[in-house]
Amino acid sequence: SATTALIFYLVRQALLAQAAAERGFFEVSRIINRSPVVTVAWENAPGWPVRFVNETIRQWGYEPEDLRSGQIQFANLMHPDEVQQIEAEVARHFAQGPDDYNQEYRLRTSSGQWIWVNDHTWLERNAQGEVTGIYGVLQDISNQKIAEARQEDLDLLAESARLIVEVKENLLGPIREPQTRPVMAA
Repeated sequence: SATTALIFYLVRQALLAQAAAERGFFEVSRIINRSPVVTVAWENAPGWPVRFVNETIRQWGYEPEDLRSGQIQFANLMHPDEVQQIEAEVARHFAQGPDDYNQEYRLRTSSGQWIWVNDHTWLERNAQGEVTGIYGVLQDISNQKIAEARQEDLDLLAESARLIVEVKENLLGPIREPQTRPVMAA
């Protein structure tokens, strides 16, 4: 009948659309998993249980399933000196926004090394304004932090040298270029 044919046609179109969407998802997943960024979806619960994490987490020595299963709690990877500040910032974003924000903090790799990450997080809310989704993109910025620290050291060294010259000039007078005497030919 015409109705049955129409139903089969609509089901076939829906299946083709689903297959195309799955191919698109597969392509995006391949791209993300070959990038240096870690994508995470957290639950809105204590310890921020991980609902999803991509394969790139392996660069830090963790298996995605260990975080998804709860065997490893994301909050336990954060540096203990920063957990309280991060929790306070997250609570503020939950309460008053903005729902799209960045944080920088240290995470422990599976080898015990601490790395700096930039965490770009965005929140999803339901109609009542409650947070229903927490999504993030994490990137290792350790080299940037090392470069910043070196620059601060160089700036401090330059300032110290300037102060030494200033003190010396105040005590002994300005620094003069040494006088050279012409060499006389014999």
